[in-house]
Amino acid sequence: MDYRFKYHRGRKAPEELQGEKKREADTLLRTRGLAIGLSIPMSLLSGPLAGWLLGSWLDRIFHTGYWTLTLILLGTVAGLKLVIDMLIKLGKQS
Repeated sequence: MDYRFKYHRGRKAPEELQGEKKREADTLLRTRGLAIGLSIPMSLLSGPLAGWLLGSWLDRIFHTGYWTLTLILLGTVAGLKLVIDMLIKLGKQS
């Protein structure tokens, strides 16, 4: 939107104002969808990665071998749940 000459132009017709408001609302909806869409891969990656890091640290401290696998699976489930919640939220916005 160009704000430089906003007050020097004549008044706009009501049809033009409604069209402009609709375009702004569509742009806002697309931007929100894009933000959620770009956060999905990060959510899917961060859960298992955090589980791997924390699990390997716990395995080194306690000299065990099951924390890494357990926390990777738990992180994967948490990431999938977060993605499903994001998609539900995105579906309600449209």
